[in-house]
Amino acid sequence: MPKKKIRYHLMSTQDGEREFYGVMGKFFASADIRRALDGYPLNNDDSRMWIVAFDGEKPVGFGSFGVLKNNEGQLYDAWVAPEYRRQGIHKSLLAMRLDWFAEHGVVTVHVIAYPSTRERFLQMGFKIDRMRGKYAYMSGATGDVEE
Repeated sequence: MPKKKIRYHLMSTQDGEREFYGVMGKFFASADIRRALDGYPLNNDDSRMWIVAFDGEKPVGFGSFGVLKNNEGQLYDAWVAPEYRRQGIHKSLLAMRLDWFAEHGVVTVHVIAYPSTRERFLQMGFKIDRMRGKYAYMSGATGDVEE
């Protein structure tokens, strides 16, 4: 059976809370996703944007991001359903978020990296600003970051 094409959609509550929570609500309520995000619940506010990956009508992954008051970018949560992993979806979600920043004049991007993602961000050109426990607080410039 041929693999379905994954499509991506930019969403935020600014574009409609009903549509946003209709798609994302189950993820916010999921204990499995909370465990996958190291125990942290998903958060949202009006300034946060989400790129959601769909297989047909089924959401199978997401990545959230926002622009801070100092016009610096922040990468927040990202997750892909286990049965869709190792298909490049997470990499696509990350590339799309970084592209959005570059297209909107956001030069510096910050991320709090889990131990499992720290090496990937280092390979992309992010630098560790500081460590807090097992988390790396990292930053990179969109022009220097390699996707």
